[in-house]
Amino acid sequence: YAINDAGDRLFFGLVGTNSVDDREVIPFFEPSRESSLEYDITQLIYRLGTEDRPLVGILSSLPMDGGPPDPRTGRPGPRPAIMDYIAQTQEVRTLQPTLTSIDEDVDVLMLVHPQGLPPAAQYAIDQFALRGGHVLAFVDPHSWFQPVDSSNPRGAMSADRSSHLETLLEAWGVTMDSKSIAGDQDKAQPVAQGVYLPVFVALDGDCLDEEDFTTRGLSSVKFLTPGAFEAVPDSGVKIEPLIRTTEAGGGSMDGTLLQFGMEDPSRLSELFQADGKVRDLVVRLSADSIQSAFPDGPPPPAEGAEAPETPLPEHLAQSSAPFHAVLIADSDMLNDPLWVQRMGPYLMPNSGNGSLVANILENLSGSSDLIGLRSREGFARPFTKKIELEMQARER
Repeated sequence: YAINDAGDRLFFGLVGTNSVDDREVIPFFEPSRESSLEYDITQLIYRLGTEDRPLVGILSSLPMDGGPPDPRTGRPGPRPAIMDYIAQTQEVRTLQPTLTSIDEDVDVLMLVHPQGLPPAAQYAIDQFALRGGHVLAFVDPHSWFQPVDSSNPRGAMSADRSSHLETLLEAWGVTMDSKSIAGDQDKAQPVAQGVYLPVFVALDGDCLDEEDFTTRGLSSVKFLTPGAFEAVPDSGVKIEPLIRTTEAGGGSMDGTLLQFGMEDPSRLSELFQADGKVRDLVVRLSADSIQSAFPDGPPPPAEGAEAPETPLPEHLAQSSAPFHAVLIADSDMLNDPLWVQRMGPYLMPNSGNGSLVANILENLSGSSDLIGLRSREGFARPFTKKIELEMQARER
């Protein structure tokens, strides 16, 4: 605000401190973020009241810690840039598919293309969600970046590339058809000269929920052969679409055509059918209470499996805390070619994929009050006395 005729300006901001002299600052309140003011202040207070950085546990069938070793040097391949990106604000711990429980200190469980998880691991995920743990899951009908056996091209061509999480998804109130690939012919991206692939899309504008803080302000988010979520009737779970296709361009194609090697982009474009239906690619789930996907208790141990070192906690048949999760119907969107270019030690994002993931993790690692906040309508509280004096001065 201008405070005198010389043009000097006054900016309002906020500084918060706690009992151990931690300091959080909002340098100034931007008018463009007016509807986010409550969220920004609540987030500042939450950070001051939290001693450690949030811990994200990552469970994946993909090589998130690095690709196979380089045969010339023996060094492991670089890990996806998304791991470095989220490590800037979160503590990251890699979890193994042989787990039988998830540590209490894990704030958010991030599942990336879960495939072939043993029943004991699925049960651990179920119980984590029931006790109030927050989940971010990337489930994919067709993972392009899934490692394949290069010595067996025929086997690689017919390999199952879909995520396996059906039992848990249904308990959480949604389904995803692993044989159907979603897309949008109006948001198709170029893959060859003159060829646009409707199952490789950059969703922007009205496709993003501008009221949710995880998607608000993103320019676009790219997806490659994603799936789509549908609600389970009468599940009691609130489902909020965060990113969806357009109505005019939304459609799908048979995913088995990809599985058996029909990968000619021009042919795939011809096979895609727009049907005027919106597809939900990213959804937020919430419920005061959900039921376990394992109503009869923990599954029996696999034959020959060793007993857990510590006894499992008491079985929860129903959640003991509110349920919160965000589901994304694609795992390829995490891979570098879809969102970022490496320039030496620097990451140069070219789409909002990384920001989306970071926003979701930050949101889910906060309190339930923070997760539940939505942007508010703008409001005006003018300095009425100042305006009155200015009008009187003009009249004179």
